[in-house]
Amino acid sequence: MPPTALENVIAPPADSDRAFAPSTVPVNVMVPLPVETVVAPASFVVPLTLAILDGQLVRVGTQVYVVPLLSIVETVQVDRERLNMITGQSPVYRLRGEAVPVVSINRVLRVREEPREGAVSERERLLVIVETGRDIVGLAVDELLEQHQVVIKSLENNFTQVPGTLGATILGDGTVSLIVDIAGLVRLSGVRTDIGTATSAAA
Repeated sequence: MPPTALENVIAPPADSDRAFAPSTVPVNVMVPLPVETVVAPASFVVPLTLAILDGQLVRVGTQVYVVPLLSIVETVQVDRERLNMITGQSPVYRLRGEAVPVVSINRVLRVREEPREGAVSERERLLVIVETGRDIVGLAVDELLEQHQVVIKSLENNFTQVPGTLGATILGDGTVSLIVDIAGLVRLSGVRTDIGTATSAAA
């Protein structure tokens, strides 16, 4: 049988005395198609469940949230003497001469705070300082938990869209935890992120 065109391309010469080893280099073979053949463009939909996020788990009351690790600047222990109330605004925390707006995750997301055994006092609370763009805010939390790589689940597809969140994830114990969208949470809270600049300028 006469050799095919493809065999002529990849086969060694007949007079070659070297052993032929198959090449691992991929070979692109152009196969002519009939004129009437129509090739539809292929499209691939990547499921959102393939999106993985490095997150810090935090506890607020009985709820556990995931805060994107890349958004976290630092965590500080709350000093009540550094907390100030501004009329018509959320509390602010004085941190190294700058007034940082404080955001309550449960309050903004309208999650009912239920009493929890062993709940921390106001003096024991923490502020997770996060950045959104060029501004920083403080998320008031009760406890820092472990860090995890979490898989993002779309709430919009499976339940309903929750403003201020990127979605949800299922933790190792089977509970569902909301993933905080820092920029969305700040917009939803209505806090003024320019308070620190205005306060510093006034000082």
